[in-house]
Order: sequence, then structure tokens, then C-alpha cells
Amino acid sequence: MAQDLDNLNDLPEQTGAFIDRCIHVPRGASIVVGVSGGLDSVALMSVLGELACMGERQYRLEVAHLDHGLRSGSADDADFVAALAKKFHLPCHIEKVDVAGQALPSEGIEQAGRRLRYDFLRRTAILAGSQIVAVAHHADDNVETVLFNLFRGTHLRGLGGMKPIRAMGKSGISLIRPFLQARRDEIETYCRMRHLSWREDESNTDKRFTRNFIRCELLPLLRDRLNPDLSGAVSRIARSAAEIDEFVSQIAEELFSSCQVDAAEGFCCLDVAALQQARPVIRRYVFRLALESIEAPMRAISAGHYEALSSMVDSAGNQSIDLPGLLRAKLDRGLVLLGPASCGGVEEEQVELLTPGTKALPG
Repeated sequence: MAQDLDNLNDLPEQTGAFIDRCIHVPRGASIVVGVSGGLDSVALMSVLGELACMGERQYRLEVAHLDHGLRSGSADDADFVAALAKKFHLPCHIEKVDVAGQALPSEGIEQAGRRLRYDFLRRTAILAGSQIVAVAHHADDNVETVLFNLFRGTHLRGLGGMKPIRAMGKSGISLIRPFLQARRDEIETYCRMRHLSWREDESNTDKRFTRNFIRCELLPLLRDRLNPDLSGAVSRIARSAAEIDEFVSQIAEELFSSCQVDAAEGFCCLDVAALQQARPVIRRYVFRLALESIEAPMRAISAGHYEALSSMVDSAGNQSIDLPGLLRAKLDRGLVLLGPASCGGVEEEQVELLTPGTKALPG
């Protein structure tokens, strides 16, 4: 019985320690918790609720649920979350969207759902007067992310996996992942010992979706054939990559600040001479910062795009590269201008870069 009680408190204590060590949520913070109704998000809502009552944390929680409208049972998920929030005496925000109808031409259903979901969470946080959104990604999700990024030819940052905390664009709102140190089996054990119920999403086993294929087919095979502790091995690689990424990012941020030239809103202009003095790896990081500054669709930017942008710096004459999100990078008279492809400018020869892959620039 004593062992059961110890296990009962493991996840809240582990999560609280992780928040204190890696996320630093202030006392009394308002937190919007994204709750799909599935195992992980139900556990997160419960754990944060426990932590809110422990010590001096005093978190104020609100629940947010987005009905994607992709399954016949999605309305039942929304009703389940509303009832659960009521049981926990938490304010609840629910919205329904047509993901398929609002998907951009360049997006798949998964990408569109993710974009709309995070936009909803950001808007809900603003409405709630909160600066923090919490989601339930855990350690096993992070392994899937690292492998997914690896297979698509990721930038170094992709090998670092998910971060415990990141900014949600320029909104001033932070996205936090308190479960990033927890395994799925630990989360399920917590829910069962707390007698919590959750909804099962059958689409999570649909192997037509890449992440589901990695989770359901590839990971079990790799664990069986190569390493039973695959999650631990990948997590160690991810931590090392994240540390290197942070170091290089600091150097790149200094260069980015020094080589920026004033540009109109929605554009970023960089001095080529300053970029030419930097190593290619630093250039690629600078271009990432530049693309983030104009709110480019970062998940659609591949390693090939960064390679082409870095190579363009050493090119002679005017050049341009078309980028995802109807954006373009233009090299002209010692400057690189990044912004909407529809902007005016010199008429230069254009090179379309398809994802994935690279293409040689002319000249």
C-alpha cells in the first residue's frame, strides 16, 4: 500500500520539479490548459490542478478544447471535456472549426489542425488574460518528433526535439510542456490510480498519418531489433543537440542584430557583407531568425531552404529563392531582402526550391 501511495504522487512531484527546473512558472500564474479529452491532456489538467494547491504555486487554470470537426465523435469529446472541467471547477473554452475547409493549399490535414489548434490556444490565452498555455506532450512524443524530423532532413534544431517552453510568435504568450520528462506509461499509471477517465481517439492509430506510423509500426520495431531503451537513447541525443543549438543560436542572434538593415513591416533585410564573414552554419541560423521575424511557416522550411539561402550569400549578381508561405528571398546590391513574393523589386532570375531537396543557383 505504501508503494501505491508513493506511485500516486510520483507524476505530480516529478512534474513540479521539472517546472521549477526548466520552465519557471511564477507563483499565481494563469495557465490555459489545452485538453483534447485524451489520456495525456486529462492527466495534465489533473496534475496542474494538484500542483496549484501545493505549496506557494497557486496557479489559476482554465481549460481550452478545440473541436476539429474531423470525426463523428468529436462533439462527444467536447461534451466530455466540458463536463470534466465542470467537475474540476475550472472555466472552459470550447470552439469548433472546419479543419479540412480551412487548410491552406500547402498544408495537409495534420498541419492545418496543428496551426488552427495553436491559434485557438493563443486566442484563448489572450481572452483569459493569461501569458501561459500548457500542452501535454510527453517524452515519447518527443522521441517521435526527433525521428520524424530526422527522416525529413531536419536542421540541427529539429534533432533537439520539443522545448519545455517556447514563445507563441510575437503574442507575448509562452507555450509550456510540463510532461516533457514523463513517459506515456507513467501518465497512464497516474490516471488509473486517480481513477480518471479519458476519451480514445481512433485516428491516433490511423497509420496513414506519418506520426502514427512512427508510433505504431516503426518505434516497436526499432525497440525490438536495436535498443529496448530507444526512448532514452534518442532523448540523450536530443539533449545534446539542443545544447549545441542553444550555443550556436546565441552567436547567430548577435550577428542577426548587427547585420539587420531597416525594412518595411513584414520584411527583413540583411547585410550580405556581414553574412559573408560568418560560417555557413551561423548563416543558416541567422536566416532562421530572419524567417521567424517575418512569421514564415517554419515547419515548411527545410534544411534545403537554409542551404540555398546560405549559398546565395556567396553568389554574384541578383538572385532570388521562392520559399514556402508565398515568401521570397532576394539578393540585390549587397542586401538580402526576405518578405512576400508579391513585393516589388528588381527583375531577377528566380529559382524555385522544392521541398525536400536543393537546387543550384545560376551564376
